[in-house]
Amino acid sequence: AIDWVAIEKNTTVLCDEFLAHRLGLIPLKSEIASRMNYCRECTCDSFGCENCTVQFTLDVRCDTEAQRSVTSADLHYVATGAGQDCPCPPAVGGLGGPY
Repeated sequence: AIDWVAIEKNTTVLCDEFLAHRLGLIPLKSEIASRMNYCRECTCDSFGCENCTVQFTLDVRCDTEAQRSVTSADLHYVATGAGQDCPCPPAVGGLGGPY
């Protein structure tokens, strides 16, 4: 599950904490999880090295007056560390992929 969220800019009517909570509810599947360390048990000097962290970005904009749905398909995987050698993005929301 998504454990730590950094929000750079939020222009929605929803507070940052609500968005972070909703992101934490997204199920993630991973084939490389067995090669990774738990963040709290990792011996890295800084929080979130490539051995204990998988990174996603979410950059969505609504330029109309209509509502814009944001789904797990809008999450983009950033290949680093243990997952860098895998050409496929991780599965989000139980969809296909090696992760």
